[in-house]
Amino acid sequence: MRGANLAQALPDINRGLPSGTSATSPRLFSAFPQIGQVGYYTSHGNSEYNALQINFNRRLGNGLSFTSGYTEARSHDNVTGLGTGTGGFGNLIGPLTGAFDRVNQYEWANSDFNIPRRFTFGGNYNLPFGRNLKGAAAQAFANWQVNGSMAWQKGLPLTVVDSAARSGVAGVGGSVERPNLTGQPLLVDRPTVGSAGQYLNPAAFALPAAGTLGNAPRNLTFGPNQSVINLSLFKTFTFNERYNLQFRAETFNLPNHPVFDRPAFNNFGTPAFGKITALAPGYSMRQLQFALKLLF
Repeated sequence: MRGANLAQALPDINRGLPSGTSATSPRLFSAFPQIGQVGYYTSHGNSEYNALQINFNRRLGNGLSFTSGYTEARSHDNVTGLGTGTGGFGNLIGPLTGAFDRVNQYEWANSDFNIPRRFTFGGNYNLPFGRNLKGAAAQAFANWQVNGSMAWQKGLPLTVVDSAARSGVAGVGGSVERPNLTGQPLLVDRPTVGSAGQYLNPAAFALPAAGTLGNAPRNLTFGPNQSVINLSLFKTFTFNERYNLQFRAETFNLPNHPVFDRPAFNNFGTPAFGKITALAPGYSMRQLQFALKLLF
């Protein structure tokens, strides 16, 4: 699947190109000192998405059912929303003639939301005991259901950027310019977490020479894989044909294992670069929840 003519915002078409020296690149319209930044909105963005999706569902006898899915996907673009959302967008603009070709070539890479692999599995089982009971015994022992689910996916993409500007392009600040690649592995052999650990390999990158932009692409690697297992137990109390009361005991992140965030990637050149020091947003350690739900 391809997308064309996507909304794209060039933050400043008054930027020069890197000079290749330590001298700051002048603004292209410097003959008009009253003109500073000139934003430009256009529709030159492109995207491409390819995926293999496999789903399996099976309903067995005696109240047992399973569902699972696997996705192998690749998503590339040169724009996410009106900007890429990652470092480097708008660094290589220069004169308006040819600006779109330069930007699109420099920014074409994995999409910000690209998750190459994802696997999910879920199951439900209506427990068999108590089906022939009556009265109070049925209310206590019948209509129990066990539910489980798990999800595993590759981590989110990340863009390594320098801690300070190197290009000398007027209007481009730190934490948006990307470094050079050295050819070394992007990740350390045995990634560890914490302030004393290391995930990204600092030797894989080098600061560009003054007056140049690095050759590292956007979203060139991925954060740690993410997985979670949930389990729940339901009990339904039947009052009449119209009203039922459901008791739920649910646990999220059953194994109580941490799901780590991406490493620090927007500060290459500092000691904190490439370290994982936080949990991924939206994930937490084990949580227990009890609830009552009225069904009618």
